[in-house]
Amino acid sequence: MNSFGDRLREERKRLELSQDALAAAGGVQRLSQINYEAGKRSPDWDYLALVAAAGVDVQYVLTGRMSSADLSTDEDELLRGYRCLDIRGKVSVLGMVDGLGTDPSTAVREKQAQLVHTITGKNAQVIGANHGTISTGKTINKVTRKKKDVL
Repeated sequence: MNSFGDRLREERKRLELSQDALAAAGGVQRLSQINYEAGKRSPDWDYLALVAAAGVDVQYVLTGRMSSADLSTDEDELLRGYRCLDIRGKVSVLGMVDGLGTDPSTAVREKQAQLVHTITGKNAQVIGANHGTISTGKTINKVTRKKKDVL
């Protein structure tokens, strides 16, 4: 699990900043920045506000959850569309993302299993995410979406 320091380092690297540069943006010395990233010290609110102004996703650094304010236009559109899907649609999207060659995320598989539990009321294990194959114990279910007729 990523710690505060790991996420802070990740954000610094995402912004392509050196430790000196992020320390300066946060109004601290380089040694403080090193200690924050090593988990030896915790920054104060002033530092967090200053690095947020420099582009750091402070919500992500603090909680591990990305801030939706930092989404690009296409990411925001994708997220809004995902939120409008029914449960089966969400399972399909997560399976597609998993099957596109991205790292097969445990979080994606857990989310799919949670969504299937909501549909079936049974605990599930995703055994073939890219094809929507889900095991709920003795049975294996194929989760698919109905295709709309095109006129």
